[in-house]
Amino acid sequence: MGPYAAYDRSFEVPVVDGQLTIDFIARKGAAKINAIKVSAIAFAGPTPTPSLAERVATIEEKTDDLEILLLRILAVFDRFLGLQ
Repeated sequence: MGPYAAYDRSFEVPVVDGQLTIDFIARKGAAKINAIKVSAIAFAGPTPTPSLAERVATIEEKTDDLEILLLRILAVFDRFLGLQ
């Protein structure tokens, strides 16, 4: 393998939510990605629709996260205004 030879890798990854997410970490001097090929090995059918209880739980979780973020933002403003 010379310095400009292709380096091919294959991975089998289960996708259970209907979406494949690929993340990379940028590094100075790292090799470049020139192509990605995604192939289905087996089709499991349509993505299941979450139940009402699952959707409500997700909304509650995201609302809690939003409330925590809002409280942190308000605390920063309070410190900025000298209220804390």
